[in-house]
Parts: sequence; C-alpha cells; structure tokens
Amino acid sequence: MTEIFNNRELSSILLFTMVILYIFYKADDRQSLFDSIHTLIQSFFKKEILVIILYLLFYIFIEIIILSNFFYWNTSYLKDTILWIITAFILIIKHQDLINKEHFVKTILMDNLKFFVVYQFIVNLYTFNFIFEFIMTTIVTFLILIQIVMQYQEKDKNTESAENFISFILAFFVILVTYLTIDSIHDNYQNIVLIDLVKKFFLPFLLTVFYLPFYYILILIFKYETIFVFIDNFQSNSKLNVYTKLKIITICFMNYNKLKKVNLQIYFLSKSESKEEIKTMIKEIVDDDFHFEK
Repeated sequence: MTEIFNNRELSSILLFTMVILYIFYKADDRQSLFDSIHTLIQSFFKKEILVIILYLLFYIFIEIIILSNFFYWNTSYLKDTILWIITAFILIIKHQDLINKEHFVKTILMDNLKFFVVYQFIVNLYTFNFIFEFIMTTIVTFLILIQIVMQYQEKDKNTESAENFISFILAFFVILVTYLTIDSIHDNYQNIVLIDLVKKFFLPFLLTVFYLPFYYILILIFKYETIFVFIDNFQSNSKLNVYTKLKIITICFMNYNKLKKVNLQIYFLSKSESKEEIKTMIKEIVDDDFHFEK
C-alpha cells in the first residue's frame, strides 16, 4: 500500500474515511442521508452529465496518448493523472463564478498553475512519518473547512482577523514543508532521478494546458445552448428562428465575450421581425452600439 500511496495520501484517505463514518454515526435520520447520497449519485448518471464526462475522459485519453508518443507519460504517472482528473473537476466547480468575467481563461490557467505547482512540489516529493502526516493533515483540513465557512458569513473585524490568522497558520505549514522538501532534496540529491522529477513536476500543468481548449469549447456549447433555448421560446417564426441562430454562430463563432453580449440582449433580438434587422442588431450588440429604444 505504501508503495502506491505516500504517507500524506494515506493519512488523507484515513481522515476522509473517519469523517464519513462519523457523519453516518451522528446522523439523526440515516434514511434521509442515504436518500441524499442516492440522489447525488443518480445526478452523475443523467444522460447529459454522462456524455460530458465521457467526452472529457476521451479527451484526456488523447492527451495521454500524445504525451506517451513524446516519451513524456508512462504508467508510473497513472496515480498523478487520476489525482489531477479529480482535482480538475473540483477546480471546474470552483471556477463557475469566473466564467462571466473578463479574461476568465487566463485566471483559470493561473489558478491551476499555482495549485498544481504547490501540489507537486509539496505533496509528492517529501513526506513525514505517518503519525505526523495524519496530525498535520487533520489540522490543515480543519483550518480550511473553517475558512470556507467564514467565506459565507457576514464580514466584520473579528471574522477578518480570524481569517487572517488561519491564513497565517496555513502559510506557515506551506513554508515548513517547502523548507523540509528542499532540505530533503539537498541531502538525497544522488538518489533523485532529475528527469523523472521534472516530468512529474510539470505533468499536471501540461495536462491542464491541453485540457483548457476542451473546457473553453464546453463553455461555448453551454452558452450557445442557453441562447438557442431562449430564441426557441420567443421567436415563433421558424425561418427567423434558424436565421438568428446561424447569424449568431457566424458572427460570434468562438468568441465567448461576444456571446455574452448577445445573451444579455437576446430577448430584444428574439423579437426581431426581419433578417436584416436581426443581422444589424447582432452586429450592433457585439460592437457595443446597440441601444434599446422604448
């Protein structure tokens, strides 16, 4: 087991198992808890979700084949790849509120880069003995959970002071483990395969960079679907309905910012009564020249 997972990963698995068992033990209504879990699992087996997951896994499979052909990926990186896939899903959920902001792709890329650099540099390279790892993992997890709860509370001086204190403690843990990691490399540099270390270090970043086009296209599809559903509901003329959709695709195409502008004015666009009006309005919307007249 220790050959597959390091002490930090084993302590995380143990902590997660203990938390799950505690939740089941303390639950007043276990049947409701089971029903909630059943509903959550069912949601992952909806046709739309399954199609997205299958396309995503196929895309990642293509990434791995490409990296393998360039002698960058082999089966020894399978665990890191699986952990990256799980973390990528978590980060996608975290980034949902960034989608409507400017330069969101750059923000997501930098966020992934920062996370995976810390992940690879700290988690995979140096670990302590199991007992210390379990204590440290428990403390860090507890502090992160408190920080998440505080984000949803009303801000005041006490809350901000507590958040800053927790951030300070977490930063201390990062600095401590980073120092011990560097010290470990210095003491054991003869036993470390440098090429393998560099590959392992940059693997998550490469996977993320290659994955972003898929993520971007997926976001475009969702936005187009939202716009088209609105057009179907408000544009009763079938010919104008199809023409509006085609014009939006030809003018906006892969530009998400243009699509956002169209989406904001889609109600007025759906009320257009001629092809020329539709064409002119879309161009005015994407060029920020559209002004609604009452």
